[in-house]
Order: sequence, then structure tokens, then C-alpha cells
Amino acid sequence: MKSNRLHLLQRMIHLDPGETQVIEHGLGTQDIIVALYQFTEGVEVDIKIKIINLYSISLTLSSTSPQQIGVVILEL
Repeated sequence: MKSNRLHLLQRMIHLDPGETQVIEHGLGTQDIIVALYQFTEGVEVDIKIKIINLYSISLTLSSTSPQQIGVVILEL
């Protein structure tokens, strides 16, 4: 059985409405779970997540206000 690796980014990201940002996670797999939360409130945010390749994802903010966002990526 493969053990899960938790990957936490060392920084928060800032996204404006409609902006897309690429996040490189370096896990070498598309079998991941991505959790995103608003840093100041600790609640989930409405973001479009797209897996680009084995090492990166893109995030597009859907809300109407800019946000500081925390990102957690878990390999399955």
C-alpha cells in the first residue's frame, strides 16, 4: 500500500477575480486532492482547479473579491 504524502506550500497565494495562477507541487502524479481556504476567515473558496501535468495545477478564482488563499495538496 502506498503511503500518502502531504504537501503544504510554504506561502499563501493572492488571486484577483478571474486571475489564473499555476502552482507547482512536484509530486509526480495526477492522483491528488486539493484543498483551498481563505486565509483570513479559514473558509473554503470557490476556485476552478485544473490539473496541468504530473507536477502542477492551475487555480482560477471565481469570486468577486481578491483573496489571500491557503493551498493544501495531498497525494492519493
